[in-house]
Amino acid sequence: MHHFGRLACSLLALSLWAGVSNPSQASSFSVYSDAASWTTDAQALGGITTVTIPEPVSPFGYDNYGTGDASVTFAEVVFSQSSSYGDANLFNVGSAFSGSPPVISSQPQTTGLANITITVPYAIHAFAVNFATILGQDVTFDFSNGISVTIPSSSTTYDTVDFLGLISSEGFTSVTITADDAGLSVNNVSYVVPEPGSLLICGLSLLCLAARGRFSRRD
Repeated sequence: MHHFGRLACSLLALSLWAGVSNPSQASSFSVYSDAASWTTDAQALGGITTVTIPEPVSPFGYDNYGTGDASVTFAEVVFSQSSSYGDANLFNVGSAFSGSPPVISSQPQTTGLANITITVPYAIHAFAVNFATILGQDVTFDFSNGISVTIPSSSTTYDTVDFLGLISSEGFTSVTITADDAGLSVNNVSYVVPEPGSLLICGLSLLCLAARGRFSRRD
C-alpha cells in the first residue's frame, strides 16, 4: 500500500468522493482468498499478530468446552460459540485425533448452524483466518462493523486449507463465522493493530475501490 501507484490511486479516489459522499462515513473493504496477498497489504498497516491453536490438554486428543454457549481464550483472542445459532459442541481438536494441526471446531449440531465467533482485544482493520468444513458448505463471515461475506469451503474436515482475509476502512472487534454444515473449524487467526499514519493510507486506498463501485476480491 505504500507503493506510489497505490497512493496516487488513493488521492484520485478522494477527489472522486468529494461532493458525492462523506469519506469519513464510507466503509470500504477488500476481501482476500490468498494469504500472500493479504499479508503484503496488511503489513503496510503494522505488525501482524498470529494466534495458532495449541494442542489440547486432554489425553483423548480433544478438549470439549461445552454445548451451545461455550468459549476459550488463546493469547487474548476469544473463540466462542452461541446457542442462539445451534446446539453444537465447541472443541479443540488436536493432531493426535485428526492427523491435522489443532483447530477450534464447532460440531456436530442437531439443529441450527455450526458457529464460531472470534473476538480480538483491540479494534482492528485487518483480519485473516484459515478454516475448513466437513461437508464443504458455504461459510459466512459477519464482522462487527456490518460487513458480511459468504464464500465456499473445501470438504477437508480438520485440515484448514481455506483462507479468508479482510482489510476494512472501518474498524471491528469480532467476526462470527457460521456454516450449515456438520462441522466448522478454524486456525491461524491473524490481525493487525494499525500503526499511526498507516490507517490513512489504507482508508484512501480502499476508497479507490469504492469509487469504482465495487469491492476487491484478491485471488
